[in-house]
Amino acid sequence: MELIPARAPARNTDSPVEERDLRDRLSTVPLAPTAATDIGHDRAWWARQSLIDGTDWQSIGEAALAVLRQYGFLCLDARQGEGPKAQEAEKAVSEAWNAPSWREAALDYHKSRSVPSHRDDPDLQRLRKLLDDRVTLAAAWAAMHRNRPAPEAMLEALVFSLRRGVGELAQPDTQRRLSALDADQLEAVCLRVQAFQPAIAEPWSAEDADLLISAWRKFHGHR
Repeated sequence: MELIPARAPARNTDSPVEERDLRDRLSTVPLAPTAATDIGHDRAWWARQSLIDGTDWQSIGEAALAVLRQYGFLCLDARQGEGPKAQEAEKAVSEAWNAPSWREAALDYHKSRSVPSHRDDPDLQRLRKLLDDRVTLAAAWAAMHRNRPAPEAMLEALVFSLRRGVGELAQPDTQRRLSALDADQLEAVCLRVQAFQPAIAEPWSAEDADLLISAWRKFHGHR
């Protein structure tokens, strides 16, 4: 079944009204020279040709409207007549081409929403300060990650290295991993090193755990 009625190769301009309408629409096409296409015609030529062939957006919209009428979506057949609802539907379809852009509609939607303001959000204020040109990339990175917990892989690597004893606190890699811990993670590490199984590593004493906490305070404060 053919859904879209066949259209003649060119727009029929036998009617004086249609011919005048086509001439008026052609007069509005910009004739300024533009970049030529790959086959030798510029944008202005194709714009004029689309009006002649009936492939411009307005003609496509009219064809779509004709299909809706033909198959009863707008209820405009001879039996039902053009009722108020059908007229409203036809008007809505016709005016859709002149509707505001999606960007304008989105802005109107957000303006009409009653959402709380985020201007007083302390996290957003902190991030806005980091956008200052005077803040270096390294300083911004450190500030963004200062209060974040260390990744689980880093925590496990630290615990594994602490199996070698309290002297491991002097190693740069251990100090770097220790400085990345937050307070909760530090507490968990202290409990784990004191609970080492003798067959795996020597358990840390309470005094050794205090050294671990002191080292964390020193290196964590320098982040």
